Amino acid sequence: MPWDRVCAEAHLEELATRHDIQLIWTDKPECAYSRHRIVWIRKPYSPESYLGALHELGHVVSPRARKHEARWDRGRNKVVEYDDELLMEAAAWAWAAWHMLPELADTIPARTWKLVGGYLSGYIAQVRDQHIG
Repeated sequence: MPWDRVCAEAHLEELATRHDIQLIWTDKPECAYSRHRIVWIRKPYSPESYLGALHELGHVVSPRARKHEARWDRGRNKVVEYDDELLMEAAAWAWAAWHMLPELADTIPARTWKLVGGYLSGYIAQVRDQHIG
């Protein structure tokens, strides 16, 4: 099946409604605010953007993927993320993979899944650096 932007957009809206999430379409970077059940996502112009939007929904819906607020580390004079951010990111990607429409999943190229793996590898490096540094 070829990529269907209209189908992807309808699916995202349906998931947001089903899970009582306020969905806000934006041209800015995507983000989720789980405490208030709000996501800001781009219209799904490609299979990759559809996957990214599902990922943000996952941060609100999946208990293991809910982001907590970052905290200020006075000793290091910077904002640091909670150590479990890697697990939250992995859980949000897993939620996205499990909840995408099967007919749209076939449109996501293998290189995109490799990018997701690289993204998670980056988080592993950040966690390592936080514990070393």
